[in-house]
Amino acid sequence: MGDEIIPERQLREPKPVPLAKKAKIMPHAILAEFVGSISELKRNPSKFVSAGHGEPVAVLNRDTPEFYCVPAELFEEMVGRLDDIELATIARERLSRADEAIPVSLDDL
Repeated sequence: MGDEIIPERQLREPKPVPLAKKAKIMPHAILAEFVGSISELKRNPSKFVSAGHGEPVAVLNRDTPEFYCVPAELFEEMVGRLDDIELATIARERLSRADEAIPVSLDDL
């Protein structure tokens, strides 16, 4: 792959594998536009992350995704969205039990 992280769409097509070896290979979806190797990550972590331009970078080990390197700002946004989903789930569950609610006026608070 060289020293640069390249968009997935520019990767070469895999070589055909003999039938006997196909049973050992499992296909993996790469859920990032940018990919790089663990060696590239070790060489220069900051450059590796910035090469994704704020997007996740799939880190490959022997052409298999091991993990995704996500910039801090994007990770914080993802955690915030997960919190929002959890709160929305709680709110929907409580709304479904609205008939159990106790009426209260704002003046009583």
